[in-house]
Amino acid sequence: MQIPLWLGNIEGIGAVGGLVGEAVALSGDPITIHNSYSTADVFASNGFNVGGIAGYMYRTDISNSYSTGEITGQGCSSVGGIAGVLVYEGS
Repeated sequence: MQIPLWLGNIEGIGAVGGLVGEAVALSGDPITIHNSYSTADVFASNGFNVGGIAGYMYRTDISNSYSTGEITGQGCSSVGGIAGVLVYEGS
């Protein structure tokens, strides 16, 4: 997936990200996020999984991507500049 830009402010409670809330590959090939960035400010309160690119990533490869917005999780668990949670199981 190539997403070149996201502008603005994003607010939510769970699985909140600058590009996607969740990037999940349950079977087959992993999801790929490449050459992407977000300038969005991401805000969540009393929730979980808040990130500059994705709130939650499962079996997701990410490369050459970044976030420059402010990431705020008030009373939230799992807050990160790129991903709130990144889980990768496999070889």
